[in-house]
Amino acid sequence: MGKGIDAAVVAAMARHTLRTAAVRAKTPSEALRRLNRVLIDDDTERYCTANFVRLRRDGDDWSLTASSAGHPLPLCVTAGGDPPVGIGEPGSMLGVVEEPSFTDTTIELGQGQTIVLYTVGVPEGRSGRDDYGEWRLEESILRHRVGGAAGLAAGLLRDALAFQAGRPRDDIAIIALSLLP
Repeated sequence: MGKGIDAAVVAAMARHTLRTAAVRAKTPSEALRRLNRVLIDDDTERYCTANFVRLRRDGDDWSLTASSAGHPLPLCVTAGGDPPVGIGEPGSMLGVVEEPSFTDTTIELGQGQTIVLYTVGVPEGRSGRDDYGEWRLEESILRHRVGGAAGLAAGLLRDALAFQAGRPRDDIAIIALSLLP
């Protein structure tokens, strides 16, 4: 998406379109296709990446359906210490191709699982010639997973900012969610 006024315009367009699509689209991939169409029809060279995640409750059970559009996949973290697992398949960037490829992936959410979504500002954070990378991201998630969703998000943010000496070059957003007992 970039930086500055163009990025703000794309972000506003994406937010508005996805809010509307969230009500009307049957699946996350359908919502992303609607946003892709808006960006293509805008007749500019604007593009972006996104994840669309839908939570559903059925009695005491919860499921999550995710679709990715060129964005890092949401991660599922378990309390047992296994490495985080990406949810879904990488999809096309938005606003680039007429017929994008998006996949809906549904998982059942259980106690002890945390879902983590983050922007590329985390793994692409720089310190000199090194980037934060996926391995530091995974290491941080595993270290902070015992703190629940809020502790995990706060710990990951702290680690990513510390790696960049508190001066990130890109926006950083982290969302973590888990079921309460």
